[in-house]
Amino acid sequence: MITFTANMSKAVVDRKALTASVDRGIDKAMPKSLDSMRRRIQGNYKARSRPSRPGESPSVHSFGRMSLQNVQVEYNARKKTGYVGPALLSGQRSLVETDQPLPGLLEGGGWITVPEVSWDGERWFTETRRRRAKPGQKRRKRRVRMAARPAIGPAFNAEVQSGNTLSPWQNVVTNG
Repeated sequence: MITFTANMSKAVVDRKALTASVDRGIDKAMPKSLDSMRRRIQGNYKARSRPSRPGESPSVHSFGRMSLQNVQVEYNARKKTGYVGPALLSGQRSLVETDQPLPGLLEGGGWITVPEVSWDGERWFTETRRRRAKPGQKRRKRRVRMAARPAIGPAFNAEVQSGNTLSPWQNVVTNG
């Protein structure tokens, strides 16, 4: 009969080397996971001419730096944290007033205030930069409920279901 005993208190573990190896693995895997999430979110914004229906992903009518499709990825190696989300859209302001930024409004829905103008007080038109109120026109502000048009939540769930968020983490800690 052969017996085998192991005393784990005498096992030698190089804690610094193990921590450094895990940190290197995190620094390699985290940006890959964040980037796959960014690609999935960008794919959820649909380029089409018609407005999106409530519950659908948002329609994108512009491209480039000032678009909803401009999704920002940020990774802080010191804190080991990452951020994926819409970039700040700081350009020409709309006449529509909201309590929250546009991406959050699209994701969860909410209330917006729409300025309107009229000549006769019966037919009202949305006031735009081209159609401003002129002297003698009546003005009003109407509160409108905007239904949710989520893009980021469904993209995150689809990415988790596909396994792309965890696949970069396989074999990140190796010997050597």
